[in-house]
Amino acid sequence: MTNKICTKCFVIKEITEYNKHPETKDGLDPRCKNCHSQYSKNYYKQNKQKRDKQIREWQANNLKNGLCLQCTAVRLSFSKCYCLKHYFMDRSYSTFKTRKHWKVLQDMSKNANCALCLSHLSSPGLIEFDHILPRKKYPHLISNINNIQTLCKTCNLSKGDSLL
Repeated sequence: MTNKICTKCFVIKEITEYNKHPETKDGLDPRCKNCHSQYSKNYYKQNKQKRDKQIREWQANNLKNGLCLQCTAVRLSFSKCYCLKHYFMDRSYSTFKTRKHWKVLQDMSKNANCALCLSHLSSPGLIEFDHILPRKKYPHLISNINNIQTLCKTCNLSKGDSLL
């Protein structure tokens, strides 16, 4: 089978124009990708308030049960609302303005020491990820991994935007 009729627009299209669907006989969605996309957009618009309410209830229930705000993993003891993965994703965004470096930050936090006072930082909650060259003075280095060092909270507060 190389062609199929869309049940929404009734146009014969190649099977590459259909999403996979494990519950149908042929394993393909009965609607073409364009029709499916349009249906999804309309459904989202019509049910946005209902969906937002469901998300808020789900998140509140997770927080009440000690789970991550973003998934069903157990929340970290030092974090108000995140598991380890989402904690580092949040830290990555606040440090680099992107979430793509979260694994690097997680790796940096293992057996980390403060770069200034050399104290051992035993928990990710004690670590501050600091830009060696300040973000305000060197904005082009914000997302540069090599411009990051681990500091304790005390050293990070005393360093501020200075170059030490």
